[in-house]
Amino acid sequence: MPLITNLINRRSFLKTTSCLLALPYLDSMAAKQSAPALKRMVFLGGGYGFTHAYHGKDNKSFFPEQAGKFSEIGLTHTMKPLERHKNDITMVRNLTNLGVSNPHGGSHHHLSCGSYREHEAGISCDQIAAKTIGKECRFTSLVLSGNDNMPGQGAGHGSGYSLSSDERGHSMPALNSPLDLYKTLFAQKGDSSETVIARLNKRKSVLDLVHKDAKNVQRKLASEDAEKLDQYFTSVREIEQTLSRERAWANIPKQQAPFAPPSEGMDGAKEVNLVYDMMIIALQADMTRVISYRQPVASVIKSLGISLSPHTLSHYGSSGESRMASEQRDKKIMELYAGFIDR
Repeated sequence: MPLITNLINRRSFLKTTSCLLALPYLDSMAAKQSAPALKRMVFLGGGYGFTHAYHGKDNKSFFPEQAGKFSEIGLTHTMKPLERHKNDITMVRNLTNLGVSNPHGGSHHHLSCGSYREHEAGISCDQIAAKTIGKECRFTSLVLSGNDNMPGQGAGHGSGYSLSSDERGHSMPALNSPLDLYKTLFAQKGDSSETVIARLNKRKSVLDLVHKDAKNVQRKLASEDAEKLDQYFTSVREIEQTLSRERAWANIPKQQAPFAPPSEGMDGAKEVNLVYDMMIIALQADMTRVISYRQPVASVIKSLGISLSPHTLSHYGSSGESRMASEQRDKKIMELYAGFIDR
């Protein structure tokens, strides 16, 4: 990212505007020498997976047969929307979550860094990155998820709340809608530093009371229950760290939103594109450098005019109609991804 050195600096430029926006760095503001490019990581999860080849060579598959740059290995037919970005994308193979036997549990363990055991598989790689490249930002990471109104495996992602796992291997809660993300990133009414600090103090007081009560209970517990309570205290410490971080940023105002709040219940593909837009603003404004997004599945399928549920669609088998629907969905996901890279 270029260093800004001339008199028309970024701060004074923003002061002359009527509202604060996430502006890109401009060439006229950049010095000849540039600082090292900031590292950023974005993880996208599309659900149960993509269409695989069955029964002979005539059946096409989403999956490339080789690793390497797509400009060298070529693109499969449902990856064609990525044609304009083939020089920028590399296929990596042989990444396996050891011990995972549930074919519908992939999203939960997609980013995990340890062997699977009893629904836990260690911290996810995005959260390792959050502790390093994300520590200087307002949000060490953004954990996002689509909000398909379908329970359990029917939603197309298996168990868990997101792609991200904490240090104990537990699935992390996510921002579940474009509106949640909007309210998190941009300034809202009543967001003065005094109001924010008062709100944080109230949450801290409640947390202190809960912590005190739990300590009293701890003296009377059997060893196995004490272990559960220890896990609870770990969660409390994580909340305390979050409150401490929010307090550190309380006097630094969030930027004004560049557009009106999104409505609820939008078309699946439109929802993905809107979340992509806000992710890009968050990266451009350096609000965060690490994002994981467990994308909606059911609503995207529905927006394509496909009546099958994500679970049913994943079992396309040798059915020509279901297979075509699965490939249609693959192509749409790649179109959305190509648009994200464009922006």
